[in-house]
Amino acid sequence: MAGFLHVVAALWPIGDTVTASLTTTFYERLAAGDEIDASRTAAALHAAVDEVRKRFPRRPSVWAAYAHFGP
Repeated sequence: MAGFLHVVAALWPIGDTVTASLTTTFYERLAAGDEIDASRTAAALHAAVDEVRKRFPRRPSVWAAYAHFGP
């Protein structure tokens, strides 16, 4: 985290398909038009995790690993 205001990480290994889907949603939420708005990092991650959670409600091992560190 040294030198980075926001860090998004997985706390354990997650499959590529789920991660790719989550990442796509995350960056769609983070982008404002053509600009990335870092102040929305936590909210964008929450929305992306919520989307995956709705697809796999009984498998928290798939969606609960993601964490945001920062303000």
